[in-house]
Amino acid sequence: MAKYTCRVEGDKALYPVLLSNGNLVEEGNLEGGKHYAVWEDPHKKPCYLFALVAGQLQSRDDLFVTRSGRKDEDVFGLEYDLDLSNIVVVADFDGAMENKSLNIYNSEFSLVSPKTASDAEYARIQGVIAHEYFHNWTGNRVTCRDWFQLTLKEGLTVFRDQEFSSDMGSRSVNRIEDVSLLRKNQFPEDAGPMAHPVRPHSYIKMDNFYTSTVYRKGTQVVRMYKTLLGSQGFRRGMDLYFKRHDGQAVTCEDFYAAMRDANDADFANFLLWYSQAGTPTVKVTSFYNSEAKTYSLKFSQEVPPTPGQAVKEPMLIPVAVGLLVSNGKDMPLTSVYCDSVLQVVSADGQPAYTTVLRITKKEEEFVFSEISECPVPSLLRGYSAPVRLESDLTDIDLFFLLAHDSDEFNRWEAGQVLARKLMLSLVADFQQNKPLALKADFVHGFRSILTDYTLDKEFIAKAIDLPGVGEDMDMMDIVDPDAVHAVRSFIRKHLASELKADFLKMDAQITELALGEYKTATNMTDQFAALTALVQHPASADIPGNVENVCKLLKHPAFDLRNSNKVCSLVGGFCTSPVNFHAKDGSGYKFLGEIVLQLDIRNPQGASLMVSALSRWRRYDETRQAHAKAQLEMILSTNGLSENVFEIASKSLVKGMDNSSRSQEVVNFEMEDDIKGCDFVQELVFKKMIERKEHLARIIDRKVNVLTHEHGVSTVKRVKVSVIPIMMVP
Repeated sequence: MAKYTCRVEGDKALYPVLLSNGNLVEEGNLEGGKHYAVWEDPHKKPCYLFALVAGQLQSRDDLFVTRSGRKDEDVFGLEYDLDLSNIVVVADFDGAMENKSLNIYNSEFSLVSPKTASDAEYARIQGVIAHEYFHNWTGNRVTCRDWFQLTLKEGLTVFRDQEFSSDMGSRSVNRIEDVSLLRKNQFPEDAGPMAHPVRPHSYIKMDNFYTSTVYRKGTQVVRMYKTLLGSQGFRRGMDLYFKRHDGQAVTCEDFYAAMRDANDADFANFLLWYSQAGTPTVKVTSFYNSEAKTYSLKFSQEVPPTPGQAVKEPMLIPVAVGLLVSNGKDMPLTSVYCDSVLQVVSADGQPAYTTVLRITKKEEEFVFSEISECPVPSLLRGYSAPVRLESDLTDIDLFFLLAHDSDEFNRWEAGQVLARKLMLSLVADFQQNKPLALKADFVHGFRSILTDYTLDKEFIAKAIDLPGVGEDMDMMDIVDPDAVHAVRSFIRKHLASELKADFLKMDAQITELALGEYKTATNMTDQFAALTALVQHPASADIPGNVENVCKLLKHPAFDLRNSNKVCSLVGGFCTSPVNFHAKDGSGYKFLGEIVLQLDIRNPQGASLMVSALSRWRRYDETRQAHAKAQLEMILSTNGLSENVFEIASKSLVKGMDNSSRSQEVVNFEMEDDIKGCDFVQELVFKKMIERKEHLARIIDRKVNVLTHEHGVSTVKRVKVSVIPIMMVP
């Protein structure tokens, strides 16, 4: 880290605005129609935060006076540390960047009006701007020692912007949205060939590790500190972290140590969250002893094997628990036994209604005493840990929680669990050509939420929505996109029919209302909501054969392959369609393969993001597997392929053996350095086939640098990789 002073000179007519980091300390005119500006940043920063902007820009200026001069963060007691804060907004910048005092944004994250942006977009902008601002301390003043520590700044800063958004809006709705994104994007990543720990062990291109795991799972790791320590304990840890490390480049262990030392806390097994990949599964069984008046919860945990990590150790998992009695109220809790040790859960003599159980072993039992009746447990309240939860709760228990749980996240979660169970049951019926039927109690549960006028309307909208398509497919051993789409369509139509009267009590005839709302709306929120009710997004619409329409949109004058926002909207939207992206004729996979190669020339990072949609191809039927695999092989065989796409595509192909008996991949590698402990190479090692009759081989040789991280030491390894697809002849 270093202090920077930057002098910028330029033609005054062409570049009237000259910006860099820090405070403007000097400016003036030069001969020949030129001018200059000198910017000085008095604080040390890493070099990746240096920025320089010159151009014909318009400015909007404002002043912000804080209550105590500079202190502007009530929650963490931090302050903005410069006299000036510049924000540059341009159309073609990819995302947003926290350059010190010179934040740079894509225009979609800043320039909005009610006529062109919805409430959801306003909320997103609020979160993005807060995120980059909060980086001033978590990332800028205290930064990462190396890129393996990326979650230290990104996971922590996402946590801070999520907390900010929750304070500004509905905490429960924001929590539901954050967990939904985690399950949609990060859970599949944790279960696929690109699975990696929150702190990756190795990489070819660091660009590929700006992932949901590093960001969103990393955020949940930070949130677990707060869950374990409470708000005050977490604040003490943050204060110590900044006191110790202001102006330093540090590691995840330094953050862990600050939290531990500030609270004299025992965090056994917690550091495993940084080094073990995979989503833990927590199983819970319960037992009520009516004679002894005790209620026990028995937990077991298992972290599944992932590429390069076959064996996992038990982790520290905080599980927030409440117990509900028959009238739907929370039971007061005073103490709990674990390993024959009594733990007091009350505070200042007052009973608690939620307590955090610390699961640290493979199996563990907690016993509550003086329980007068058999309760219904509310488990993992607020989603206290990023795990998959399996319990012995019955459907009756879940409907009870859906109606009564005081924890709104768990009230929503009860409905989601019921919907997922129903989905699996109906998918099985569909595959066996049985008639589909919706259970009456499921409809009643949705009606109870819809007609509860004491609930926040935004929460009701979340609670009556079905789990995402990806979540549905993630539960299946062999994914059947056609069955999932058919069942989801059936459930939606029958819920709409059964609940029509309840909807119409809230609104007039839906179609007429939507059309009228669209025509008379004075803001984008109402207009877009009405439009969504009438039509689907053209790219994600589940109309068979829609790939042809999407191909036409690629030629539309408004589409530009160089603009990542438009690519994500059109191509990314298409990849969310189970009907078209996963079309059984392979047309969706072929479309994506062609786009990836076109995009790779211009934007390798964007191309690697797109090719990830093919990474879990082994989870589908043999026909879809063959089509997806063919596209990955075609991509890998292309000359001049970027390392970004190569890393994703090669890992997608070489993880274990295919389900098909007709083909396998063999991977050879040559070491130019000692590569022991390198996860990437471990993933590529295959048991060679000794006997084979005839093959059609296409050898792809790449020499790549693999950066590894072991025991706090980062090392560059040079590896030659040969991927040889072999088509077996019967």
